Amino acid sequence: MTLPDGMTATFDDDDDWAEKAPEIVKVWNHSKWWMGDVLNAAPSAEAVADLHWSSPLLEPLETATVRKVAEAIQGDRRLDIPWSYHQRVVAALLPDDLQDFMLKTAAANDYRFVHLQELIQQWFQSERGRQLSEQRVMPDDKEPDDDA
Repeated sequence: MTLPDGMTATFDDDDDWAEKAPEIVKVWNHSKWWMGDVLNAAPSAEAVADLHWSSPLLEPLETATVRKVAEAIQGDRRLDIPWSYHQRVVAALLPDDLQDFMLKTAAANDYRFVHLQELIQQWFQSERGRQLSEQRVMPDDKEPDDDA
């Protein structure tokens, strides 16, 4: 398939649409990964800067995000779920094994983004509860104050 040249995709007929649409969806689904990989593979910071200057459609903040996610989630950890799910677990600063668990859970259960967000929130709440419980436990070598 030849990608459309420019900002508009046109289709000759329904059959042409049926042929091109799945390929365009594939490009849509993979483009942020590809861009992150391109930026991470750049030979130097100057090469990235040159790419930004020569491509005015590249937003530095957006490219910084795709670089960070592509670097954090290497190819063997990328699942066939929306890129934004991967972005969310990276933004939550979760350990890699927990990121993988949550992404696999989202994929296996056909979660929507809101479900993944709830899963992350539940983990943070339980983790905070665990931390508070540990703080309440007194060390074995200390006796409680009689004055308390």
